[in-house]
Amino acid sequence: INRWSSNFCSTPLTKNTPKINIQKRWYISVGSSSKAYVIGSTHSEKRLISASLNGRIKAINPLNGSTLWKKSTKFSFSATPLLINKTVYIGTYDGFLVAYDAINGTFKWKANVGSTVLAQSAYSDGKVFVHTNNDALSAVDANSGKVLWKFSEKIPVIVLQADSKPVILSDGNVMFGNDNGTLNIISKDKGIKLNSFPISIATGDNPVSRMVDITSTPILDYNTVYVMPYGGKTKALDLSSKQQIWEKDIQGYRDMAQDSSHLYLVTNKSKVVALNKYSGQTYWVQKKLLGRTLSAPAILDNKYLVVGDYAGYVHFISLETGELLGRTKITGSPINAPASIYKNLAILNAVNGKIVALSVRKTNLK
Repeated sequence: INRWSSNFCSTPLTKNTPKINIQKRWYISVGSSSKAYVIGSTHSEKRLISASLNGRIKAINPLNGSTLWKKSTKFSFSATPLLINKTVYIGTYDGFLVAYDAINGTFKWKANVGSTVLAQSAYSDGKVFVHTNNDALSAVDANSGKVLWKFSEKIPVIVLQADSKPVILSDGNVMFGNDNGTLNIISKDKGIKLNSFPISIATGDNPVSRMVDITSTPILDYNTVYVMPYGGKTKALDLSSKQQIWEKDIQGYRDMAQDSSHLYLVTNKSKVVALNKYSGQTYWVQKKLLGRTLSAPAILDNKYLVVGDYAGYVHFISLETGELLGRTKITGSPINAPASIYKNLAILNAVNGKIVALSVRKTNLK
């Protein structure tokens, strides 16, 4: 099931008085607007890397949007790139992880990981960990592209066309949420299951009602992990004691955001919720964007929660109150990926290849 498409039963936007001034700092396009389908972007201090389904890669100066290099390939990229140690790792639709030099775009290697890669990969200690859409986790040598091991389990009949990103634990082992509603911890060296935590149990009398996929990447904060399933309840778990700290009747499929004291979530119906990390109590709820197929949230300037929607609007929400402070339209195409936050810029890409950097300054409006 594809949960990334536009939702036509959306809440219409109403006129409002903006309380912030949203500025477009730079604007570029990656490839053909009709065929680009940009998956997502990632950045380091010196470059932002964007990849698209039609095989284009572009390296951009995140300060001004100027092109550092660009490359056309025969791959169909399907996951947000990973940029580590001057190498870019990108998953493909036909089941490969490919590596390119981040400085000049030179191809390095490709590794067959067996199924479509929809989640950004993760890196630790010379290995790239890849979660594929057949719910397998593979470890790939970061230098050679050799597949070192693969872990897999039986998956449900129907799953979401999205996957959670692997999370690296403090001991280097790998945690990921699967399509069975379970949080698994896998040995970094041997690829064997070390532990598992059932987050959501499938119920119902048909495959759709039994969907409990964990496609929202778990958030790790010291020994506490926060997990939001597509069906079931969002939970906080203590990894040391293996005990549940709290649970909340919230479901979602987008990644979450966090600051020092709160979690920020977009639900299945695009309700935006802030929760206290320690108690699970609701801090605020924003319902004015229901049905607008919001992107995963990102935090800008420790003041704003930034989300995009299916119609190309970017919304800025107060971290403190949940109030909608302002919005701007960057394109008519959906914004599925979360904003990349670079210094005081929120860099957003739409699926049609438009990439825009936004910044905020307060207005005198009341």
